[in-house]
Amino acid sequence: MIGFNYLGTIDDVVHRYPWRFKVTREHLNHSLATQLIDGRPILINDGYLVHHPVCQAAIMDRDNLFWTLLSEGFVNVLARGTGRYGLHEMPERMQPAIESFDLLVSDRIEGAPLWRDFSRQLEKIDRLLQASDSARSWPSFDSGSGLLALSDRILQRRSTARSMGLGWHVKTKVLREFLCRFIERLQQDKSGPRDYWERLAKQFAANPDYTAKPEKFVLSLMNLVNEMYHYNFGIMLAAETDVSVSVETQTSAAFDDLLVVKDV
Repeated sequence: MIGFNYLGTIDDVVHRYPWRFKVTREHLNHSLATQLIDGRPILINDGYLVHHPVCQAAIMDRDNLFWTLLSEGFVNVLARGTGRYGLHEMPERMQPAIESFDLLVSDRIEGAPLWRDFSRQLEKIDRLLQASDSARSWPSFDSGSGLLALSDRILQRRSTARSMGLGWHVKTKVLREFLCRFIERLQQDKSGPRDYWERLAKQFAANPDYTAKPEKFVLSLMNLVNEMYHYNFGIMLAAETDVSVSVETQTSAAFDDLLVVKDV
């Protein structure tokens, strides 16, 4: 196998904090077709699959490329319950601990499919994944460690907000203070690193001394952490599967010296 491609662009957090382009059904089909031509089987996070509106629509309508590639075993799903419980059971098991799953299961997300109908479709997908051996376990590594290392790297290289491609509403001094707070917390508690980053970004944005554009400030920082999150996931997957893993995500100037691409 030449490796996998991890689809970070259909991350539900990216949907909440969108990049410069909007992820549509056409964009998903383009991503799927590109990887099909490239020959790298696709890896999709189970959380993205059940939360992203474009994925939800693709799951409810079986007449599409997504279902075809699922049937052929080309789409692999990183499933938390692999070997223990099905994809359709996962949201209900996660419901007590994570609000987004609670909202999904209790039909409180506007525009989302009814849970009873959606659950049936997820069960069909689970059977396809089992038949093609395409359900893969989440990486066993601690994701907080990777985000800690990437954040520390920004500080150690003395990167500025401008050199990283962040907007003018983010000041370098504020960015460095933000990263120091983030690193300090992760050194003590690595749980939920991206959730903590989001909460911390909102706290900083609420301080008028830090930024005059709070919404843009939060968006810029979330764009950055989403990119970091996807790179980190790719690194963990490559270590776990022992094959190369490419990542489909936004690229900024923050880590361009690490990227194996000719034109960032």
